[in-house]
Amino acid sequence: MLSMKKILLIFFYCFLLSGCATTIAIVDLAGATAVKAVKTTAKAVDTITPDILE
Repeated sequence: MLSMKKILLIFFYCFLLSGCATTIAIVDLAGATAVKAVKTTAKAVDTITPDILE
């Protein structure tokens, strides 16, 4: 039978892993948002630049 110490360790590791997964998800979302912002800015500059040059 599992001792109380082992059960607490299992819960602790599950908590750490879920926290790590949440952190990775937040970093991934921030990276995707940054890439989207750069792409949008590049498209806007591409759209405006030909008008300025002409």
